[in-house]
Amino acid sequence: MRLFSKKNPFEKLKEEIETVGKGWFGSVRTPQQQFEQLIILEYKVGKDKNLSPVERFTLERKIREKRLQIELAQRR
Repeated sequence: MRLFSKKNPFEKLKEEIETVGKGWFGSVRTPQQQFEQLIILEYKVGKDKNLSPVERFTLERKIREKRLQIELAQRR
């Protein structure tokens, strides 16, 4: 019996994308750090062979949306 359920790669990456910009204990990352985090995630999504094309597209879209949110927040 396993104590921890293993998440599939799609769910794991999706969760990472959603938490971009949130540091430890609620601290907020700078826009530059957030962009760096998104670049790393984009690389992980592109390299992961276990993702279906639909999952890959979904994650790439989420990354693009997150990037736009950061850019809009910077302009305010």
